[in-house]
Formats: sequence, C-alpha cells, structure tokens
Amino acid sequence: MEYELKHGQALVITGPQGCGKSTLARKIAEKHGRFVETDAHQLETHRGLNDLLASEPSTVICDGLPESEDTQARMKALITGETVKVDRKHGAPKMVKAPNFIFCTGDADPLPLVAADRRFHVVHLGTPA
Repeated sequence: MEYELKHGQALVITGPQGCGKSTLARKIAEKHGRFVETDAHQLETHRGLNDLLASEPSTVICDGLPESEDTQARMKALITGETVKVDRKHGAPKMVKAPNFIFCTGDADPLPLVAADRRFHVVHLGTPA
C-alpha cells in the first residue's frame, strides 16, 4: 500500500493483531524522516506528549487511540496545527514543527469521533495470510 501523509490529517490503520499495521506504519513514516513510536497512554499526559515532541520527530506512530475527550481535542489541534510549543527542562519553551500522526488499532470500528472526522483517514487491513 502506498500512502502519502498529509498535513492536517492523521492516518488510522485498523485490523486484527498480526496483520501488519505497525510494519505498514513504519514503512510510511520512514518516507517522511525520523519517527518515534509510543502508545496511546503516553499521549494522555502533558509530560508524555511533551517528551515525544521534544525530539522533533517528523511522524509519531501510536499504538491505540486516545480515549479521553481532552486528549482527542489535543490530538486534533496537533494534527491541524503548523507548530507546537514544547517545554524544555533547562530553557525557554521552543516552537517545533507539528509531526504527522499514524494510529494503529485493533478496533475494527475506531472511535466514532475519529471515524466521522475528516482529520482522520481510516484504513482497514484484512486478516493475516
């Protein structure tokens, strides 16, 4: 599958365990530069998200989808924003380019909010051969 990440839209890859969601996500992300991998729980806290963004990745691959409405709202702002403020331990906050996001989930029907939102492009993968 060929897919070009677009600013303002996150990719959501759904499918059963072992069907290649993460492998596909890595191949797509590699084309855009440096990427980091995390899970949805790390996105739930300001510090977790800040630590991810501090390394200035081009793409964030996330295992799972954020469940809280606050985190979903933050993700939508990051997906559509050009830059994001990152707090630094020693120094003033820094503005960095907002990364692309790829979410991998085993949910055949991702959150209704995601499925109906134009900021998320949902791709369903089949069962492994």
